[in-house]
Amino acid sequence: MDPTVETAFSYVISLIILFIISIVIFLICRELVCWYWKINERLRVQKEISSKLDEIIRLLQNHHDSSQP
Repeated sequence: MDPTVETAFSYVISLIILFIISIVIFLICRELVCWYWKINERLRVQKEISSKLDEIIRLLQNHHDSSQP
């Protein structure tokens, strides 16, 4: 193989490996930040609140509909 092709190929491989390592580091750091600031826990609690509010709305609508003459 031509030396310039080998150099270009190794450059592309190096970039791909660097890109993959960067993504892995980003994902690890993201998890650490989410854990530290309890973002995952907050999201879970917000989803619970939202489902409870949806249930309250449904019950109020049912109550309102049944009280109509």
